[in-house]
Amino acid sequence: MRLAATGLSGVLGTALRARLKDVEWVEFTGDVREPKEVSDWYASAGRLDGLLHLAAVVPLREVEADLPNAVRVNVEGTCSVFDAVAKTAGTPPWTFLASTSHVYASSPGPLAETAPLGPANAYGRTKLQAEECARFYAARRPLDLCVGRIFSYSSERQPESYFVPAMIRKLAAAPRGARLEIPGIEGTRDFLTPELICRAIAAFIEKRAVGVYNIGTGSALSLKDIVTAIAARLGRNDLVIVPKAEGVVHLRADVSKLRGLGVELRFDLSELLSRMIPAAGAR
Repeated sequence: MRLAATGLSGVLGTALRARLKDVEWVEFTGDVREPKEVSDWYASAGRLDGLLHLAAVVPLREVEADLPNAVRVNVEGTCSVFDAVAKTAGTPPWTFLASTSHVYASSPGPLAETAPLGPANAYGRTKLQAEECARFYAARRPLDLCVGRIFSYSSERQPESYFVPAMIRKLAAAPRGARLEIPGIEGTRDFLTPELICRAIAAFIEKRAVGVYNIGTGSALSLKDIVTAIAARLGRNDLVIVPKAEGVVHLRADVSKLRGLGVELRFDLSELLSRMIPAAGAR
């Protein structure tokens, strides 16, 4: 199988390479903010069995710290990829766009793919615009498009700008007996690992799935419970964790559609934290 992809050097792309060992990858190593680099790469790619667009600025703080750059990468970069497909002769390949659960409006119940959209943060807004851009091009020059709305995920390979690594650093560095006010942790998320996400993407590739699919477990974890588990793993039961009401969001996937493809994902927080916080490093 021959697949073209952006974002293969990221956490998710690295996990996908590890899972799909027999794939011949046509990797984009340029800058998605440069349309000519994207178009030249795609025009020279040759015959493809599929195209995966993974490249994005993801951490919420990074997006908010430089929103113009996030728009150039997440929105304009997506437009550049799909514009390159539209302008290249031949039958367009099956195409996957990595999106996010943050395009949905917060809801205490499970979110189906048809649930109301209403991003609560700038990252979600950029990814919703990316979806709209992809659908525009897919309709303009018909192609088989699969959009995967990925719910929250964590990995020991993530930088500290992501929630779990950031909480590990914050709690580990706190003074003894500190009182930590943390916004948003009364919310809930449907958590995954990159390996679980790649199981779903592999199924999409195999079945050439078309349409929007949630990628999640269907279960919600309290962010406060995650922080408490991190504190316990670090041996920081001296800390007082105080949730702040601001930024509370609930995102849990309805995974009926994903299960219809024969994919069921299960997340183990203890197993993840055992990799991220080795026992020898606990306080």
